[in-house]
Amino acid sequence: MLVLGWLVLGVPLRGSLPLLYTSMVVYLAAIIGIGLFISSLASTQQQAIIGLFIYMLPAILLSGYATPVENMPDWLQ
Repeated sequence: MLVLGWLVLGVPLRGSLPLLYTSMVVYLAAIIGIGLFISSLASTQQQAIIGLFIYMLPAILLSGYATPVENMPDWLQ
């Protein structure tokens, strides 16, 4: 996707590529770790899906994606 955006769409590459790849590896390791932790606690696939939903819903809502962090109370920021 990076090469496609650069060659086809003409998006300039600015910033550090090693930093991009390093941060991608850290992010993927964190997500895989969360998934392995939830799956190790669950006995069935349904329990794992519910556990993931219980984790992901607050994580997405409190990340600033749905609402700005500035609108949250100070203790929740």
